[in-house]
Amino acid sequence: MEFASDSWDAVNHGKERLLVDQLIGIGDPIAGRGISATREIEIRENVVAYCLRQASNEKAYNFNVFNPETDGAFYCSQLAYKAYKTQGIDLHLQTEKDANSPLAAIVFPEELWNACKAKELVPVQVP
Repeated sequence: MEFASDSWDAVNHGKERLLVDQLIGIGDPIAGRGISATREIEIRENVVAYCLRQASNEKAYNFNVFNPETDGAFYCSQLAYKAYKTQGIDLHLQTEKDANSPLAAIVFPEELWNACKAKELVPVQVP
C-alpha cells in the first residue's frame, strides 16, 4: 500500500487496511536535527544502554498509559520516548488540539514515527 504523504495515522490508515497500528518502517529520531556524528553515536549508545537497563531490571508493563513519565514500568512507545528524552530529544509531539484531549498524555507509536525527520516505509510481502 502506498501512502499519499510521509505521515502515519493509525486510525485513518486502519480504515484503508482494516488494521490499526501496524506499520513496518524505519524511523531515525536523530537524523535531520543538526547533531554532530560524534554526538549522534553517543546518543545512540546511551539510548541502547537505557533500554537494556530497563530490561535487565525486569521492569513491569505500564498499564497506566496515562503516566508515561514513570520509570517504574514501561509500555513499548513509552520506553523509546523515555530513552530519547534522557538525551534531550522529545518524541512526544502534540498539537494544540491534541493537548486538550484526555488521551494527550499517552505516547502513541505514531508520535514516534511522526517525530522522525528521516523515515522509510518498508514494503511488506503478503504470503
